[in-house]
Formats: sequence, structure tokens, C-alpha cells
Amino acid sequence: MADPKANALGHDFETTGFLWLRGVLSSADLDLLNDVMCEDDTPGGRITRTPSGLRAVLGPQGTLPSALAPLFGPVEATRAVAFSKTPDANWGVGWHRDQIIAVQDRADVPGFDNWSRKSGIWHRKPPAQILSKVLFSRIFLSKATPASGGMEFCPGSHLTESKQPTTHVECETAAPGDVLVLNMNILHRSRPAKVSSQRRVLRVDFALERLPPPLAWARVA
Repeated sequence: MADPKANALGHDFETTGFLWLRGVLSSADLDLLNDVMCEDDTPGGRITRTPSGLRAVLGPQGTLPSALAPLFGPVEATRAVAFSKTPDANWGVGWHRDQIIAVQDRADVPGFDNWSRKSGIWHRKPPAQILSKVLFSRIFLSKATPASGGMEFCPGSHLTESKQPTTHVECETAAPGDVLVLNMNILHRSRPAKVSSQRRVLRVDFALERLPPPLAWARVA
């Protein structure tokens, strides 16, 4: 029998483009993820190695994919990016949509544009229908509040092509182990923190479907 709660969450996600999984990661999971976070304080440090910590939490049978499966079916972690916002590294990013995916190897496929190579990983822009089948999650490794430079996003913007924000919300207060899951096409931004603190977040992208061959998703776990 289908889980009514999962069905309700899935319906809300289709409409709003986001959902919260509160306390889904244990302290043991957080310890494993903290071990693989980038040590520097630069924004957007890509995690390219696949230690056992990532596999235990983000692999096919890991904690987070297991929590997402009742809502979305099997998912595959394809990209991990570490963000550590501190008083010495306090940045902001304007309104945008993320339109780049990570793949294993370069191959020319119609509709896929703008090749780039970052940290040894091939990236490119896919067709919009591919992006609609990608989730991006924000795993909170430390407490975060709107004042600590949390992300702002526009619910429902994944259903439009507008690049201008309408109604938007600030990222709610999050505790370590909370996960915010969003549709890849959602419009979002990040403001500099207003308080002197450290906010540590691990972004992980999850694919819901396979890419057209010979392209294949990059893997982080």
C-alpha cells in the first residue's frame, strides 16, 4: 500500500519544487560527511573522491537515497559541492537557475551544450527536460538561519521560464542533519551572512533518470 504521507509530500513537491527532510541524517552520517568536506573556506569546493563516508550516506543504499526513494524512486548522486561560509569567506550569488550537470565522459549528443571541465569532471548544459529530472539537495552540517546567509528561492518557479523572482522565501532555520530538496529548475539566490558564524552545507545533486547514451552521469558515491 502506498504511503499517504509520501504521496502528499510528492504532490507538494510537484507544485512548490521543494521539500524538507528534517533530521533525516544521524550524527554518525554527519561525522562521515564532515570528514570529506573541503578543508578550505572557498565557496563551491567540489568533492571528487569517493571515500566510504560518501558511499555510506549517498550511495545507492545510503541514508539519503533511501529516504528519497519513497518519494522519487531510485536516485543516483551525481555531484557534490561543499560550501563553508565564514566571516572570512562571506559571499553572495544573485538570482539564477543551475543549468549544468556532471557527466563521466565527453560525448557529443544533440541538445547538450557548453562543455566545461571542473576539478577533472566534465560538465555541460542539458536540455530542459533533463534538468527537470534532477534534484539538488542541501545537506546542513551545521546550524543555519536566514541571518547566516541561507539560500532564498521562489516556490513554483520550476514551472515557469521567468528569470525574475516573484514571491520568494528564505531558507528556514535548519539543524545539522536536516536536508532541503529542490527541483533543479527552481530560481534561487544566496546572500552574504549578516552574522559572524560558520555555515557548512554540502550540496548533492541526484538524477532520477539515465542520460541518453553514450552520456552517463558522474558519480560521487
